[in-house]
Formats: sequence, structure tokens, C-alpha cells
Amino acid sequence: MQFPLLEIDRAQNWGQFTAALARWPGPGQNFVYADVDGNIGYHAAGKLPNRRGYNGDVPVDGSSGDFDWDGFIPFDQLPAAFNPPAGSLPRPIRIRSAGLPTRCERQFRAARPCRQIRDLLSARNGWRAQDLIGVQRDLYSGFSKFLARKSWPPTTSATPTTPG
Repeated sequence: MQFPLLEIDRAQNWGQFTAALARWPGPGQNFVYADVDGNIGYHAAGKLPNRRGYNGDVPVDGSSGDFDWDGFIPFDQLPAAFNPPAGSLPRPIRIRSAGLPTRCERQFRAARPCRQIRDLLSARNGWRAQDLIGVQRDLYSGFSKFLARKSWPPTTSATPTTPG
């Protein structure tokens, strides 16, 4: 079995990078790419199984054979992006690939964190490497804020009283 880590590290361009990733033998991994010419990219790699009649949402009867593996999703059908129009890859797992099987696509989505990162990055220009530490450490969750508002609404009619 070959592990193409050295080829990935030594890749001089997107073609060499993806050629090395295509040989990734293990479970699914997310890989990001950047080069000295300013190109950026993302590609999922690894062995993601096709399963007959199964989309991965709920547990199924494994003894029936109806949901057994039926090979692996081909590398060229895994999520990928090269120089995306937005100019950034705020969260690689949000990227969708044309023709990506639905049963796999759900594993690569996370809209809320992606939106927060995109909002932070678009709030200003001229980012430096040290500035991005704050983006990486950001813990804000718009969904958590929404949930807190719905779960614990403020009371406006309460007035303090003294037991008498």
C-alpha cells in the first residue's frame, strides 16, 4: 500500500496535487491547496463507499445484505474546488461537486459555520496570517443565538414583588 504524502507535499501545481490525492488509500480526508502563484483549492480524497439503497441518514438492518457496499465513489466525483469565485475556501466541506451522489453529499455540508467564517473574512480587507488566528478561534454560532432566543424569551411583564 502506498501513502502519497510526499507527493502531496512536493506537488508544484494543482495537477500534481490532485494526481497524488487520487492515490490516497485511507478513509475520507479533506485536503486544501495553495501555491506561490496565488491559486487555492480543495479536494476530498479517500475511500468513500457506495451503498446500495442507503443514504446514510439512519441505521439500517446490516444482516439483510440490502445495504452492502457496492464499490467506492470515484475520486473525480468527490467534492473539489479550484480558485472558487468567492476567492476563499471558508470551509472545504461545504463545497459541492457536480454529480456527487446524495448519500455522500450530506457528509460534506455545514452551512452555518461556513456562513460565519465568510462573514468574518468579508468584513475587511488586507488580512495577514496573524490576523487569521482570531477567525480560527471564533466560537460565535448564529444558530445557538437563535436557539437561545427561542428557548428562553425575555419576560417583559415581570415586576419584582415583596412577599407580604
